[in-house]
Amino acid sequence: MESIGRYKIVGELGRGAMGIVYHAIDPTIGRHVAIKTIRLADASPEERAKLQARLFREARSAGMLSHPGIVTIYDMAQEGDLSYIAMEYVSGPSLEKVMGAGQPIEPARLIRILEQTAAALDYAHGKGIVHRDIKPGNLMLGEDGQTKVTDFGIAKITASDRLTQAGLIVGTPSYMSPEQVQGHAIDGRADQYSLCVLAYELLTGELPFPGEQLTTVVYKIVCEEAAPAGRLNPTLGPQIEAVLRRGLAKKPEARYDNCAKFVSAMTTAFNNTPGWKSSARGSSSLMPTQGGRDPALAGTAGGARGRAVRQRSHSNAPLWIALLGAIAFLIWAASPFERWIDLPPPPDLPVTAAAPRVVIPPELKPSPMQTGTEAGAPPAAVPAARAEEKPAAPVPAVEPPLRRSPPKPGMQEIVISSNPPGARIVLDERSETGCRTPCAIDASPGKHTITASLEGYPREIRSILVIEGSNDIVLFDMKKKTGGALMVTSTPAGAVVYIDDKRQPQTTPSEISLLPGHYSVTVEKDGQRKTQQVDIREGITVLKVSLEP
Repeated sequence: MESIGRYKIVGELGRGAMGIVYHAIDPTIGRHVAIKTIRLADASPEERAKLQARLFREARSAGMLSHPGIVTIYDMAQEGDLSYIAMEYVSGPSLEKVMGAGQPIEPARLIRILEQTAAALDYAHGKGIVHRDIKPGNLMLGEDGQTKVTDFGIAKITASDRLTQAGLIVGTPSYMSPEQVQGHAIDGRADQYSLCVLAYELLTGELPFPGEQLTTVVYKIVCEEAAPAGRLNPTLGPQIEAVLRRGLAKKPEARYDNCAKFVSAMTTAFNNTPGWKSSARGSSSLMPTQGGRDPALAGTAGGARGRAVRQRSHSNAPLWIALLGAIAFLIWAASPFERWIDLPPPPDLPVTAAAPRVVIPPELKPSPMQTGTEAGAPPAAVPAARAEEKPAAPVPAVEPPLRRSPPKPGMQEIVISSNPPGARIVLDERSETGCRTPCAIDASPGKHTITASLEGYPREIRSILVIEGSNDIVLFDMKKKTGGALMVTSTPAGAVVYIDDKRQPQTTPSEISLLPGHYSVTVEKDGQRKTQQVDIREGITVLKVSLEP
């Protein structure tokens, strides 16, 4: 492609799920620009309208903002099947590219990136715009040292109508706040959380909530605490750890008031921690003291480095085997024999593509919220004969599905959650695709329908557009069926009432509260019995029964 509109193409800057970004020149004034495109030729009219709306929404959101830390929007237009926006060209790499080089970022530069990003975000929040997708790939590092925030494509203008499809959570899951992955209302503190995730990654070389599968990541974000940063990078002191912990708080109100206050607290902590250093991405896997590493890291660059270290240590394998054997013998000799014959068999974990098994990965320990105990409360008493055994932890109410394999080629993973959990999910009305929330299903790129059914709640159907390379999280906020009432009268009065063969405590005339639905109602007195079928809806349904012979 040589040109788009009046813009002459110089080269390609990158590709994404939505389209291609080009480096171009506006020949009218000789200005370098970046052109973001979405090709709509293969989309249906409905899909074309949605994609075009998203592109132009980005232009509208960013066009409201004029700040040195935010990429400027110049133009937006459509040419045939191609929609595009022209924006400021930043001569420099993205933070993602810099981090991907495997080198730590210098402390002064790290602080500057955080300060400039915070200033840009607070400015946008002051205009009522929440970015919702702060990540390394959306921060451009100019050659002049200025960090610029780009890609307001999924930004929410809090003062206007809702701009995103109901129930479809957009953003990059690893950097999303707990309230965002749960589909709750968000404000600027969600961007602050994402900025804190970014700071944690820059300082430790790892994400605070890693995982191979999207479902595991989402579960950790909502239910788990991040590993202490000092465990991954020993140069980080307790003050830095405290700031990160507050920035990653599960509840927005527990975080800082704005991004600038978060970065200010972080800078103070840096100044009070002599000798602190940042870490290259994946570098913590090289640390020999890191036990209990998340298995998800096996697929990352850090995991590859970790495997290299393990391979180099194979020469010491006989020594380690002998040592472990001796430890095992000592434990066995010091333990009552009955402990070793009372162990439960390993759980059976069959998983099929049609119905992913919902289990807890062994590295995920339930928090007090899931176990139903107060933090710091003493453990429940156990029999004296078993006092040395650790009681089994209760199963959390929300559990991430464990996938045995990645999605099939050409398929996209869709993570589905519901509030409350346990809803039956079916893709495109095909029962063999079913699973129960929280779970993951695979779908080919294109338009699909997802149906959620849960006893006591109305059936909900959601239409989604699956885009290749995207990460979709669909949330069903199940609305409880509005209660109805059944007014039963009989002639004569004083009859016993049965609802679906279950005797009711009151006799006629009576008013019985019921959820909307279909019921069998039986009225009985003095040997006379009549049964009728009724449909309960919102409000009062009246049923008159005559038992006279």
